[in-house]
Amino acid sequence: MDAALGFRVHTGWAAAVVLAGPATAPRVVDRRRFSLVEKSDHDSVFVYHAAAEVDAASAERLLATAREVARRSALRDMTQLLADLAADGYALRAVGLPGGAGRALPAVGDILLSHSLIHTAEGALFRQALADACGKRALSVIEIASKELVARAARASGLRPDAVKRTVAELGRALGPPWAADQKEASLAALVAAATHHAASGRTSGSPR
Repeated sequence: MDAALGFRVHTGWAAAVVLAGPATAPRVVDRRRFSLVEKSDHDSVFVYHAAAEVDAASAERLLATAREVARRSALRDMTQLLADLAADGYALRAVGLPGGAGRALPAVGDILLSHSLIHTAEGALFRQALADACGKRALSVIEIASKELVARAARASGLRPDAVKRTVAELGRALGPPWAADQKEASLAALVAAATHHAASGRTSGSPR
């Protein structure tokens, strides 16, 4: 059975939710946390903050290491998720990856001079690691502005935005915690990814089978 994955990305980790079933009545078939760092210390997680405190050469080394660790960690967790889904009879077809403002980042030196850009760059680093892991596993990635998630999920399901929010909120009732903003946003991203994939593949349904 087809399924779609959605993320909500944080600095150093991401919440992941997998949905299957019709867009008007989806069901959660998996939820978990992707860890995108190997250590939980400040400099490993907030790597651009750490890079701003050292010289340029050291900053580049810190960032290169962080990118490699994030890619390796994301691929490890994605591989495990795919294996678990396959064992349960699900095939992951698309991934929804909410993003930030979508603007291109400047050079590293300029990023490190701006606290707001440092935060933006850290988010971009971990989103890119997830996108790279999806690419390694031949998964279609649909990037979505976070502020557009509800509207796009409403179009995908044919429901009103308030009905979409209720549907996503109710998904967690039977499951129990955790089911907070992270899981709800990831679910919205999964709904959008499923609909986009089916439209691109020429199917008339806007949801996983």
